[in-house]
Amino acid sequence: MTTFFQKLGRRDVTRVAAAYLAVAWLVIEVLVTVSDPLGIPEWVNRVAIISALLGFPIALILAWMYRLTPEGRIERESGSAVSPTTKIGGRNIDFVIIGALALAVVFLLVDSRYGAGVPDRARTDGKPVVTSVTKLSNSPIYLPPYSSVYPMLADDTRVYFDHFEDGEDKIGQVAKTGGEVLTFERPFDGPNIVTILDRLSLDKTALILNVVDLTKMEDWSEIWEVPIVGGSPRKIGNGYQSDVSPDGTRMVFRRGWRDLYLANGDMSDERKVFSTDAMSFYWLRFSPDGKRVRFTVFIDHFAGSIWEYSLERDETYPILPDWDAEYACCGSWTPDGKYFVFEAMHEAGPQIWAIKNLPDGTPDPEGPFRLTSQVMDFKRPTLSDDGKTIYVIGWQLRGEIVEREPGDEEFHPIDGLKSMSVEQIDYSSDGEWAAFVSYPDGHLWQNRLADESGTQLTFATMRVANPRISPDGEMIAFEGWEPGDHRKIYTIAMDGGDTNLISNAEIQSWAASWSPDGTKLMFSENAESSPAIYDLLRDAVNAYGGAEPIYGAQWAPDGSKVLGGSNENLVVYDFDKGEYEVVIEDTPHYTRHWSADSKHVYLVDSWIKGRDRSVYKLRIHDKRMEKIVRVGGERIAWGTDATWVGVTPEGVVMFLRDHSIHNIYALEWNAD
Repeated sequence: MTTFFQKLGRRDVTRVAAAYLAVAWLVIEVLVTVSDPLGIPEWVNRVAIISALLGFPIALILAWMYRLTPEGRIERESGSAVSPTTKIGGRNIDFVIIGALALAVVFLLVDSRYGAGVPDRARTDGKPVVTSVTKLSNSPIYLPPYSSVYPMLADDTRVYFDHFEDGEDKIGQVAKTGGEVLTFERPFDGPNIVTILDRLSLDKTALILNVVDLTKMEDWSEIWEVPIVGGSPRKIGNGYQSDVSPDGTRMVFRRGWRDLYLANGDMSDERKVFSTDAMSFYWLRFSPDGKRVRFTVFIDHFAGSIWEYSLERDETYPILPDWDAEYACCGSWTPDGKYFVFEAMHEAGPQIWAIKNLPDGTPDPEGPFRLTSQVMDFKRPTLSDDGKTIYVIGWQLRGEIVEREPGDEEFHPIDGLKSMSVEQIDYSSDGEWAAFVSYPDGHLWQNRLADESGTQLTFATMRVANPRISPDGEMIAFEGWEPGDHRKIYTIAMDGGDTNLISNAEIQSWAASWSPDGTKLMFSENAESSPAIYDLLRDAVNAYGGAEPIYGAQWAPDGSKVLGGSNENLVVYDFDKGEYEVVIEDTPHYTRHWSADSKHVYLVDSWIKGRDRSVYKLRIHDKRMEKIVRVGGERIAWGTDATWVGVTPEGVVMFLRDHSIHNIYALEWNAD
């Protein structure tokens, strides 16, 4: 036997075996790691593994039969050279082994830092870890990637989630074992009716839905119970974002934007228990013992925190007041109440975190710990009935800016910005420069279109929206804000430098618009008053002169008038006449762009206005409006301000086409 193994060594069989195993392991590990982020089908992984297994004995047989030398492949028995092109010898095989092992070490170090698709395999602090990640959805889904009201729900066999397809909101479902995404048919429909998943009924036989009429401001949402298999829907009451205690005796829900109500399980005997000064709140979740409710206080799409309402103490408070995460949201309890699993952005992109609850239900003072650390974002966790599986949505965000000129039949990449993931573009008056917002990080950039060279102008945590280049091309005005703070109007030189705050730091400000001579800057403020006008020459802010409030005002290119919203109407204010003219009644949901001749306005309807996402051309003097293109069927990226569609003064329509990877994943973890 010893002689046999010595012979294997002399014939380099052991070297070939070691090199083969090292290289095969490295190739398979890398392939498995990148398959989910790159959307590679699972069968490719299986074929690679099977091929590696089948190839191993073949490699050993060839190593036994042939000797590889600098002169070629030589048959060991005859000694005759077969191929003069093979240059691998015994020492070279050693180099292959060493190189493969070195790459494996580098791969493991990188993976331990960035976690590209492989869960943490060990944790030194004894806390639970994710042990496996499985992609469930085998067909495209499309969801807003930021913090939002859209939850996921899981019954015994399926996972349910809100998603958008062809410009329409839908409820998707996928089997827990994986497969194609199917649509759950809803009994509600209408151009301004939106249905949003809320929760499952206690017996898991029905979906509880929020049915929202976007045209109403009072009693604008109803809670309905819709059987999953057969049966008629039943209205529960008026409200939004509800949950029921595990014993069914108590119910919490939101009414309006900022008010939390507690009631009996049938919504009787309701009373308001909390009001927030923030934008709103969502993701209400009872604890398993029914003594407390945790929910997300929503500040903006990039800022929020998790709060708790104690039924016993009748008090409301944040659960992580000293944690310095950029935001935390969207939590679910484990069935035993031992852990609370949620989404947060802290020292990385959005990931899944957990915090242990002490026996009295209060959060562990040691604070949260992260469960995922991967190259993609993981969001909106919900747990299985046994608490062993966390269902999440995974993203890798990327878009491509495209345009459609008048007369074109389809959208195509933009010269000077090809393949760039940017949105909210504004061009200089000479057409040589563009200012835009990068996606998904939300920074301000400028770009010289002729040579496609770009310069980043804002950094750190400030997010940016709606840049506007001054008529002389020397400055850019934009909305900037830290997540959770007011939007403010800033200016910055085209070639970079310090930002200059224009608006009141204590007031929400937006919609900057330059006067045609570039000496004034108009913007709206979060108050029922006329827009402010900043005089660059005098360094002073003045009112625009009209008697009625007007918001989102945009200066016409000829400087004679502004277009904006007032009292739910689209209006034009003429500076010379000092008069308003109502252009369209009862239409607050258009974004507005002037034509170059100041005689027309391009209007883009929102998801609220029928969710058609069409672009119209409105002639001011006779109010004639025609649809010029529909973009609602396109897959538009959800950027800084939801979905953005822009129109240049020449009528070129632009948007950021979404190329992101959105999928449903199941995370197994070892929580005890």
